[in-house]
Amino acid sequence: MNKRAVELTMNVIIIAAILLITLAVLLSFYINQTKKVETAFNQCESKRGECMSADNCKQQKGTPLPFSCTTETYTCCLVIK
Repeated sequence: MNKRAVELTMNVIIIAAILLITLAVLLSFYINQTKKVETAFNQCESKRGECMSADNCKQQKGTPLPFSCTTETYTCCLVIK
């Protein structure tokens, strides 16, 4: 094999490695942002609900929703006013 062919092969390998690293970094950013968006969509406030105790929800004649609240003891409640 001549020297020029070996240099060309090494250049291709180096460029491919740089591209794979770049792809991995971009993919990790995408996955991180997707998790943030998913968390925001599952929040009670994004569904027009209010976080309150289950008793308070019943008193206000609200409907419990299956979305998460920041306080674990609270329930997501939809109160139509």
